[in-house]
Amino acid sequence: MAQAWHGPTVPDVTLHFGPLALIAPLLRRLDIAAIIDRHLPPDPQLAFSHGRVLSLLLAARLCQPTALINVPAWAADSGADLLWGLPPESLNDDRLGRALDAFFSQRHSILTAVAAQALHLADLPRDRLHFDPTHLLFYGAYETSQPRPPELPWPPAAGADVPPAHITHGYGDDAKLLQVGVTSVVDELGAVPLLSQCLDGNANGHTAIHQQSDWLLAAGLLRPGTLLISDRGTFSIEHLARLHRHGCPVLCSAPWEDYRELYDTHAARLSWQRASYLSLEQQRRRQTGSALPQESYDLAVVRHTLADPQTGEVIPCRVLFVYSSADEASAGRRGNATSSGCGRAWRRLQPRWPAVTPRPRRRPSPGGSPGCSATGPQPASSAGRWSR
Repeated sequence: MAQAWHGPTVPDVTLHFGPLALIAPLLRRLDIAAIIDRHLPPDPQLAFSHGRVLSLLLAARLCQPTALINVPAWAADSGADLLWGLPPESLNDDRLGRALDAFFSQRHSILTAVAAQALHLADLPRDRLHFDPTHLLFYGAYETSQPRPPELPWPPAAGADVPPAHITHGYGDDAKLLQVGVTSVVDELGAVPLLSQCLDGNANGHTAIHQQSDWLLAAGLLRPGTLLISDRGTFSIEHLARLHRHGCPVLCSAPWEDYRELYDTHAARLSWQRASYLSLEQQRRRQTGSALPQESYDLAVVRHTLADPQTGEVIPCRVLFVYSSADEASAGRRGNATSSGCGRAWRRLQPRWPAVTPRPRRRPSPGGSPGCSATGPQPASSAGRWSR
């Protein structure tokens, strides 16, 4: 039997999903749309829920960041409109803006729920969390941006309780910016960001770590025994004492000047040991036979106590002095400067220190100082003025 067809044919339409082939299933597994809809009540006047719209917008940001006005064309070209069942004409910038306004009112609770879902889904380790503040620069006129009130409910019950962060000049910086704090889980595959918050541009690391710690504790993500790691800008006795009261160990770098006297007191009796830890970059250099410097670190631990400034409670801790082989090379290039102005002291509120390989007792070379600073020892004239 033969068949014949007479008339126009339907043209083939090819859509290049590209990264959507990976991102769309991932967002579905994370249940992003459903989590958003649980926190944002449905609007009977809207044909599609905020969760559905915002999950597509998230995919657009991950695949091909573009202005809101261009999202409908991107959805049609990439096939996102078919994957999400959203017609492009329903993705105009006004509809996207309404969804973003709704998200802002519940942003903290939504982010907390997504973080908990990611931890559960990926079975991520919860024994260590890493917090790091950074900043975002802005260009333009932001005269209407206002400082946040000094006393804010934290962690917020709703995002509406916390106004937008103030875009302003940071300390020692002429640019207008926002401070951003990010908490991540790090495993053998890399870092997974969990929670992030925006702070006024002139806020410091003490404010960032205080708010983030309270948020993590309230969300159940920072539990007794969880180690919180952060950098020098977040260090304060108040921070250590606060988490000590919750049974959480802390690891963060501290200003060298605060512990120079402690080091000088114990220098003759310090037992230096070679650290077993190597960064990924240092591992790569050794594995590939790179000509770049192969750094190593020596450690010396001093038992110490601190007094909680609020309660007066005595807190046991350990101050870890870190001496980098890079410091020796840097000191040699600087002509064996005698100052130790930029070393770092590390402290950890934890009963045990990771095992290290014992080495013969030694003292730092005259030109160096205990520390792991990327800039190396400073000349005597700069002692006490070193900054990140």
